Amino acid sequence: MSLPELEEWIDPGPPKEENAAWTNAFAAVVRVRGKIPILRQSPCAPLSADQLQYFQSSVASNGVALKRLHEAGNVSRSRYPRNRASGDKAAEFDIGISETALLLEAEAMVNAEARQLDAAIRSLETLGAMARSFESEPELMRTAALDLICESIERILCQNHLNLSEQQLTRLRNISHVDQTTEPVTRALVATRCRVIYDFQHWRDQILRALVLDEMVKSDSGERLSAKRIAEITGTFAAQKDEDFAFYLDAMDELIAASKLPYWLGRQASDNVNRRLKEQAGPAPRKRLIYSAECLPDELSKEFAQTMAHLRIVETASAVELYRLAHNGKLPDDLDELVPAQMHAVPTDPLTGQGLRFIKVANGYSISSSAENGTGKPGNDSPHGATLTINR
Repeated sequence: MSLPELEEWIDPGPPKEENAAWTNAFAAVVRVRGKIPILRQSPCAPLSADQLQYFQSSVASNGVALKRLHEAGNVSRSRYPRNRASGDKAAEFDIGISETALLLEAEAMVNAEARQLDAAIRSLETLGAMARSFESEPELMRTAALDLICESIERILCQNHLNLSEQQLTRLRNISHVDQTTEPVTRALVATRCRVIYDFQHWRDQILRALVLDEMVKSDSGERLSAKRIAEITGTFAAQKDEDFAFYLDAMDELIAASKLPYWLGRQASDNVNRRLKEQAGPAPRKRLIYSAECLPDELSKEFAQTMAHLRIVETASAVELYRLAHNGKLPDDLDELVPAQMHAVPTDPLTGQGLRFIKVANGYSISSSAENGTGKPGNDSPHGATLTINR
């Protein structure tokens, strides 16, 4: 599948004239000067003065964009047209998505700080709608938006859980409910394979140029390579490119098949492929392909599984708060008590396939995802679990 075929494979969405909602909203976003404050501290800690000031400035500068974003959030089906062959323009689009997601998070934080909880939740509902608009994309563009949703709901639950109504808690639970699927990772890997196919189809401009640059960096002289050396690199790659191309496609087929499995099962299959790739490493061009085939799938799968685990935690925490509200402040003894009134079923941990951990503590409770790998044994390369603690 080539890049043009990739564009045809992706759900084209509604006609162009009906697809203006998100396009117009993204175009109106104004970048605020200054360093973007990242919410790395405990979700129960108040915003710093610098964080609040930046968020307030961002919201104040983007009245038009926010109005358009909320209008777009009411559109049932809309997608932003994107040309994957456009290089820097496609990358600029990804940056725009991140900035838009951060703007909606900023609005949610400003409203939550002012105890305007309905307005804060509406911002997160729009952020969730934006994430859904990218479900058909072969890149994991929605992951960043989902991460911000988790971060924001954590803060709202930690700092306002005693003030949240049943309706508000239900809205938070619904925002964080995303069907558990591995399809986005599979689509991302298919897109990566398409780009490599495109590179091989245009190997003189794409792959050969990278190999020449690698050689220049390796020489550490910064000087241009001689015509003779470039001809040698060209001849070596031309002689082996068909074999390397077949090698890459075979490996990616196996990794794509593994990506369709739940993370805790697919990771072992990916590890087996990766070991074989390392054993078969040969000339420099093949090593570049091995890096692409080996590192990217595991990182994509791990990142997506961690995001899904985080979503499961905040969804479950919202359900626990609904239970508490319905039982005069009493917490459940275990998560099974949430079914069926607060949840249809207890979510499993996408990282391990096991249940989430629920522990009652003196002043509240914690819900956590396991940080173990697919074998059930801790490892340095294991995905990071997440824990949310609500103090009452």
